Amino acid sequence: MLSMDNEPSTPSTSSSSTGLAPNVASGLAWLIFPITGIVFILIEKKNEQVRFWAMQNIVVGIIAVVWNILVSILVRVPFLGWIFAILSIPVSLGFLVLWIIGLIKAFQGQTWEIPFVGDLAKKYMPKAE
Repeated sequence: MLSMDNEPSTPSTSSSSTGLAPNVASGLAWLIFPITGIVFILIEKKNEQVRFWAMQNIVVGIIAVVWNILVSILVRVPFLGWIFAILSIPVSLGFLVLWIIGLIKAFQGQTWEIPFVGDLAKKYMPKAE
């Protein structure tokens, strides 16, 4: 489900326009779906790693919000609602595990491309100034 790069990657040494170390800015960008991602995509102008973590945060956050809205609607459907209620448990745990792994990797300064999400983040990430 999750693809993790087992090779250690070195933290980015290029500076961040936020005044923070790039690994700290990346970790903070990943902190709250999708709020901190939006904040960091707006304020970070130089560091591509921080911008990539922020954009992945936005994509995962949008997916999580849509999932929660969908489940909250579908659990009210007679006879099928319980299936969606049960399904929401492992999916929510999956979001939690994804968040924890991403938080650790971001604060370590590693670059980690989440399958499907990383491709979307690259596609929609605004260019640095």
